[in-house]
Amino acid sequence: MKGYKMTKPDGTDFYSGRYTYEVGKETRNDHCDPATTGAVGHGLHITKEAWHPLKYNVKYPWRLFEVEFAETDIVAQDDDKYRLKRCMTIRELKPFDIGLPNADKFQEVLERAIKIKLKPQNDKSKRAIRGMVRKYVTALNTIDPERQVRIKTVRFYSFSSWASIWASIWASIGASIWASIGDSIWASIWDSIWASIGDSIRASIGDSIGASIGDSIGDSIGASIGDSIGASIGDSIGDSIRASIGASIGASISEKYMVILDTELRILEAGAVLVGITDDGIAHVVMPDKSEIQ
Repeated sequence: MKGYKMTKPDGTDFYSGRYTYEVGKETRNDHCDPATTGAVGHGLHITKEAWHPLKYNVKYPWRLFEVEFAETDIVAQDDDKYRLKRCMTIRELKPFDIGLPNADKFQEVLERAIKIKLKPQNDKSKRAIRGMVRKYVTALNTIDPERQVRIKTVRFYSFSSWASIWASIWASIGASIWASIGDSIWASIWDSIWASIGDSIRASIGDSIGASIGDSIGDSIGASIGDSIGASIGDSIGDSIRASIGASIGASISEKYMVILDTELRILEAGAVLVGITDDGIAHVVMPDKSEIQ
């Protein structure tokens, strides 16, 4: 019989870190709880589908293994997983060999996202970001021509200056700039592709990306500022992930979305967060000053 295991990069399990999975070697647990405990409890937890570990405590980055075991090694099971005494790791799969459409592009997006570090403002980076924002808006308008996003200027804020004004303009920006392209468009895309695992994937990588961004923020930034910036980044990255999956839907749509996705990531990689665009045509970009960066 076969099953799947996602591990930390070093091959150990996420829950305890005590069990190692390595191709060609056996992993065993000699202290399993009795079958009456059910699929939870002590034992080797192996899933029935490659994507099922995402429903539990897996965080990106992970490694994905296919394992083999005898029926007599099953202590208990449920709809998602087996609890085993032992198993043999027979091969390692690509991390996104889980039936996810457009898996290679999806992984590329994540690899870029977890490397993002916020950077201090300077004139050169501001000029580059202004150009990216205008490209971003052009791409938005090609997707939703009925609701044209106007842009007059790009306004930059440090963390501290953003903290002092964000509450007064947040309502006119909305929780996410992606509202500009209409919920109906997202619904049609999201419903047509593996929505059953979408939330699991987004949750499993959220901590990794958040930690990467957080590492670049200095101790001088207060919790309230960090929360507002973190929410903006979370929206931006989260929707980028949705776009990368959605890129597997029809070429006419996917190409447009991938332009938005790539531009959004480039803005983040340049060290800034595009929070949103208000109805008066101002694009609001948060980019820390030198005192706010580690």
